[in-house]
Amino acid sequence: MAKPLKLCTQTTMPTFLPVFSSTVQVPLGPTRRQHRRMLCKGQIGRPDSPLRTRLAVNFTSVPYRLDMYFQNSLWRKTIWSVTAFSSGYYAANTVSLSFGALAINDVIAAATTVGFCEVVSRAYWSSPSPGLALAFLNYFKLGVIAALIADAFKLAG
Repeated sequence: MAKPLKLCTQTTMPTFLPVFSSTVQVPLGPTRRQHRRMLCKGQIGRPDSPLRTRLAVNFTSVPYRLDMYFQNSLWRKTIWSVTAFSSGYYAANTVSLSFGALAINDVIAAATTVGFCEVVSRAYWSSPSPGLALAFLNYFKLGVIAALIADAFKLAG
């Protein structure tokens, strides 16, 4: 159960307002020092984190926060999947255009692309339950493949 917030009683009069006396109840949260202590004690962020600095807690809590961001939200997953697919499409068009126009290291670019697709496919399909990162990486790979197929149709026509 959360502790009740401390209330500060303010009785000072502002100089720019007419003279009257009032008492205002303002809820106060933790101070910076108290927040830092809460972070170091593990009361904020993931309590099982081995490092207790604010930076470490922020970095180690990113996967948990991402899971919470995508939990029970089909629209967010769909939008990020389409974004990953579009990014893969754009990346493949960029690689195809730059290496195809210069005719330098075409074989290396093709081998790197095929290797990337194979590694992502193996990681995705061998995982018992692929997480969000693997799913988005798989959508990126599908965008790369779709762009290369579209580029092949452009060159053939």
